[in-house]
Amino acid sequence: MRLERGSAHIQLTALQLDGGRDGIVASAGNSDLTITDLTTNNVEAAVRTSSPNAVINGGTINGGSTGLDLAAATTVSGMSINGASEGIRARSTEPIRAENVAVEATDLGLNVSPGTPFTLANSSVHALEAVRGIFTPEGTNNISLPPLNLLAAMGVPLILLAIVLEQVHTFRQRKVGGNKRRLPPAIPVGAG
Repeated sequence: MRLERGSAHIQLTALQLDGGRDGIVASAGNSDLTITDLTTNNVEAAVRTSSPNAVINGGTINGGSTGLDLAAATTVSGMSINGASEGIRARSTEPIRAENVAVEATDLGLNVSPGTPFTLANSSVHALEAVRGIFTPEGTNNISLPPLNLLAAMGVPLILLAIVLEQVHTFRQRKVGGNKRRLPPAIPVGAG
């Protein structure tokens, strides 16, 4: 859904988007954008907004490459971002506030560009790199690596691959003769 320049007083409620490249894209010429109870599944960029003073209340973003890409003053509250490569990208000279947000990203949880005034309040951010950049914390925030089950899910295939490769190596060694000690062929001593 693309919101072009000149749009005003836009309210999107209980919108569900499945798949695709862009979910909601709001240009800088918009005003008074409110998104409530958004649900996206495997949308590459769920929300990209340059609309000043946008409000995003509640909802769930599942999968995709970027959950929220915020390029203007925005207030986000009660949002859950699960399995996106990058949870929230903030790149604005105006204040951005995220409150009661839960981010479970696979690569980067919170990406705050230099010079962006970003406030994180009473939220949790879990990712391999939880935060890149500087933000202002408020209340109780939980910022850490992803939960153990996500790390285990990434490590188990590697362990299984190592076991299979070791078994292949052992089988090949047995087939060739394995660990038997080999002597070099005898060289006849010439008489003469």
